[in-house]
Amino acid sequence: MTALPAPSPPSTSEPPATVGQPPAPMLFGFLTADALEKEGFQSPVVGCPRHGGNAVIVRYDDGPDLASPGVADQIAQIVWSNELGRFDMLVIESRGTTAVFAYADLAERLGPPPYDTQISVESVCNRSFRSPHIDKDIDGVAIFFILGFLLMAGAVVIAGLLWISVVLPPMVAERWRKRRGRQPQ
Repeated sequence: MTALPAPSPPSTSEPPATVGQPPAPMLFGFLTADALEKEGFQSPVVGCPRHGGNAVIVRYDDGPDLASPGVADQIAQIVWSNELGRFDMLVIESRGTTAVFAYADLAERLGPPPYDTQISVESVCNRSFRSPHIDKDIDGVAIFFILGFLLMAGAVVIAGLLWISVVLPPMVAERWRKRRGRQPQ
């Protein structure tokens, strides 16, 4: 598929590409982003649609022009080789140009994906980023660290009190004895 300028955003509920802005608050494709960067696509971000949908969205700031022949196909090949989940659509956006690929078209052209794609990208995004329990998980971690800090602070205070009450008095008494022993009588 060749890249065509797109005046309106694709049907993934994503806003149009803005250079320097991530595609969505839900980024997940770190393997794909690394592979894209190695191929000269600068500041690539790979994510899923902000409002749900089983799509992979790729945006990059600089590098090969998406409107140039073969560039969109190169990116599609990289995504196909690196994404671990099944998706319905691949949307590539850069500097006002958009290319869209259907999963079925990519499978027909590129063969079976190299990974077992039983899990959908949408379920990965929902599980990782929209979990209704994520607040509870974060609260649990925060409570764990707060309790750990309080426990450590308590241990330091107890150790200090023990030192003051057990170790320090004999040391002070010994110094007093030594001082008295040196004083002329």
